Amino acid sequence: MGAGQTLGVSAGAIKEEKAAARVRAFAQTPWFLSIFLAAGTFLLYCPLNGYEFINYDDQIYVTENYIVQQGLTLKGVKWAFTTFSALYWHPVTWLSHMLDVELFGMNASAHHYVNLLLHSINVMLLFLLLYFVTGTRGRSFVVAALFAVHPLSAQSVMWIAERKNMLSTLFFLLALAAYAWYARKSNWRRYLAVTGFYLLALMSKPMVVTFPFVLLLFDYWPLRRFGASETSSSLSHDTVVRGGAAHPVWIRLLLEKIPWMLMSLVNSVVTLFVQRTRLPMYSQLLPLKIRLGNALLSYALYLWKIVWPAKLSIYYPHPKLALPWGEVALAAAVLIAITFLVWRYRNHSYLAVGWLWFLGMLVPVIGIVQSGGQAMADRYAYLPLIGILIAVVWGSADMLQQANVSRKLVVTLTCLLLAGSSWNMRIQESYWRNSISLFTHALDVTSNNGMAQVNLGMALADKGLAEESILHVQAALAINPRDALALQDLALYHINKEGDTSRALAELKQAAAYARYPELQKSIHMTLGALYSKLGNMEEAKSEYRQAILAQPEDYRPYLNLGVHLYLEGKYDDALANLTQSIAVFPTSTAYYYTGETLQAQGKLQEAGESYKKALEISPSYEEPRQALHDLFARMPARGQSR
Repeated sequence: MGAGQTLGVSAGAIKEEKAAARVRAFAQTPWFLSIFLAAGTFLLYCPLNGYEFINYDDQIYVTENYIVQQGLTLKGVKWAFTTFSALYWHPVTWLSHMLDVELFGMNASAHHYVNLLLHSINVMLLFLLLYFVTGTRGRSFVVAALFAVHPLSAQSVMWIAERKNMLSTLFFLLALAAYAWYARKSNWRRYLAVTGFYLLALMSKPMVVTFPFVLLLFDYWPLRRFGASETSSSLSHDTVVRGGAAHPVWIRLLLEKIPWMLMSLVNSVVTLFVQRTRLPMYSQLLPLKIRLGNALLSYALYLWKIVWPAKLSIYYPHPKLALPWGEVALAAAVLIAITFLVWRYRNHSYLAVGWLWFLGMLVPVIGIVQSGGQAMADRYAYLPLIGILIAVVWGSADMLQQANVSRKLVVTLTCLLLAGSSWNMRIQESYWRNSISLFTHALDVTSNNGMAQVNLGMALADKGLAEESILHVQAALAINPRDALALQDLALYHINKEGDTSRALAELKQAAAYARYPELQKSIHMTLGALYSKLGNMEEAKSEYRQAILAQPEDYRPYLNLGVHLYLEGKYDDALANLTQSIAVFPTSTAYYYTGETLQAQGKLQEAGESYKKALEISPSYEEPRQALHDLFARMPARGQSR
């Protein structure tokens, strides 16, 4: 009996051990590890309940974008593919925001969660991509885990307006994965898969125009296509046969990327054209010497923030002519030294690939081609960060392996690194709860940050703290007296709190002269138009609304306001033209109501009645068109009887 029990226990133990072994084996599979990474990333960032939209770019993409706020509509889809709003052509990004509104309305926390979900998927894709192209599980896992929790990634994840970063990275990684698939067995279907994913990446954010360059790096390592021969052994390893002639492998690799290079070129030209035509003040570029110096300094600062991610800010002011040339020289020396070391150890191919990935992917946003007022931005490091992580993780693993460091110690050090990075990431994430906490932190870690001052002022004003708000607006103007947004806010303060319209008028005129961005130009001209209208100067009011139309013809509001003014003056044909254009851009009950009033004034009673009905369809509680329709019906029989 005892022996039988012993045998039974042994058999049970063996069975349990086999089950445990199967669990351990499954836990080490790439698919389990990728899901673990994605789930861990998502949970580390949570919870995001109560996180708000911020007042910097979120209004352009969601909170003040009347088309996005309608959700997914046919009109919205058409607009997404034809607009250059926000100075980019990125229809996939617009559609993503529309889908968010369709599903979650204006629940800011839900929009944050979608960004986080996309980041988690990007982490999973990065691990799977590196694992399948290198065959190394541990190193790929560490790269993806560091990418997931690095504090530099927090800005892209937490900023709803940076949905474009999340989406472009998603499709960029899918395009890289499709390319690795294509490299194993080249055919047109796989080539189209690469092209399709790359097109989606470009349609999310133009920064990924360096994709063909990254493919060449991938060809070098880890795919090692430069050394692969597709011909008989009688040919050298660096040649292939095409059309009966021998050609170097690199020519074939370059030729296959020409369509993708053309896609990058077209996208770059369109982006530059839009920014130069819509931002006329960018013709007054900083001197090339300043732009090159800032680029060198920014490269070094990105590296430093990767190694020591402290004092991160939503905005870093450009030093312009005050560029610290001693720091620029030091930055250049650091970059040259790293490049020399990469060349010195070029037999470790991953070093060159990681370093060039970092350098190359930052080229579109490093500031040599000026596209904004910032010196640098954490969000720009989201994709370039991967290159540095690859170089550092692979290099560190090789060094530790050669030094015979125990596996247990390596795992312990890695866990400590990930824990520290996660803690810092959580701190950075907390600043994004709302605009006040975000811009207060920016002021704490930067100096002469006029943008942070004015945006903090706006956030305080929205909370009803006008007196506190104006102190920050004035601080912004002390830094930059030509800050158009600060001048507009100062003018609104003088109107609303002091009733000083003459002073506000002068400040708004200054703001209009200094404004660069179309959205801001339109807003200032609209404010001027409303102020002139309040003062009874209708000619100036109409002129300002026309200026607003020129600044942003995609907005319905200037057409509407101009149309109403023309109607009140009895200029019915011109009024109808502007009201009709307002409806064509975006139909509103107000536009339909005044269209009805204009048509009725022209004696077109039936058409007027249809306009009133459409106004009520949009806003059933709108009393004016209801009363107008009632009066119209009352008048029409009387007209019939008089005949």
